[in-house]
Amino acid sequence: MLAATFAQYSRKPLIAGLGSAVSALEDPIDEAFVREFQQGTLANPVPESLLDTAVSESLKVPARVWRAVYEGFVEDDFTAEMRSIQAPTLVLWGDRDVLCPKADQEAVVRAIPDSRLVVYEGVGHALHWEEPKRFADHLAIFCTEISAYAPPRRRSATRQTRTA
Repeated sequence: MLAATFAQYSRKPLIAGLGSAVSALEDPIDEAFVREFQQGTLANPVPESLLDTAVSESLKVPARVWRAVYEGFVEDDFTAEMRSIQAPTLVLWGDRDVLCPKADQEAVVRAIPDSRLVVYEGVGHALHWEEPKRFADHLAIFCTEISAYAPPRRRSATRQTRTA
């Protein structure tokens, strides 16, 4: 399952704009930056305690890691690799996601042979925060669906069955 995913990170205006802010980060990370970053993924309010936890956990990440993650993002391009995915794939996306455009979701679905897109209307990048029950339901249903297609487990060659 992929949620709010990119086919590639480069050439995305918002991602490029984030680069200058991330490159200027110093330890300790400014809480206002982290809060704005986390809130920027949302199209709808979430419980304040959830946002506070995300901010608190993000503040534990040193500036060098923020920079390294960002640099890794802009270098990654998964478009060629996606064609080799043979597993059924569910792609979930919020139509108000400012980070991951619809074109990327469509590219992912075109590239992965057995995939489908589910669009969450009015939801942003953090769809698992904004609609946690719906997200969990989609995940559970998808897992149930694919488990029906899973090949049976092979018995180990060393396993013996005793009968009385």
